Amino acid sequence: MAPLGSTRAHAQLDAAWLQLEAGQPSEAARLLRDIGPWLREHPLGLAAAARLALAQGRRDEAGELHQAALEAMRHRTPPFLAALGPFYAAAEDTPAPPRAPRLLTLL
Repeated sequence: MAPLGSTRAHAQLDAAWLQLEAGQPSEAARLLRDIGPWLREHPLGLAAAARLALAQGRRDEAGELHQAALEAMRHRTPPFLAALGPFYAAAEDTPAPPRAPRLLTLL
């Protein structure tokens, strides 16, 4: 119920990321549904949207979102996020990406 400030958005991004790590894409989607601009404009929101798209089987969209996140981060891209690229571009039967080493907003 808090206003959509950066603290709330970061908490929702982290909670959604953890739900994706736990294999709960529907819960992650619920957490992300009301933070619109963050998912389209902020690098961490783009990264979370990419993981959600991948979990929902939308690989092409996931790859585009992931690339947009990397471009938005420029030279500050965490190595873990950069390493996810091949998982977004891989075939449908590729295993899931490795688990994140920490919360999304701390990467």
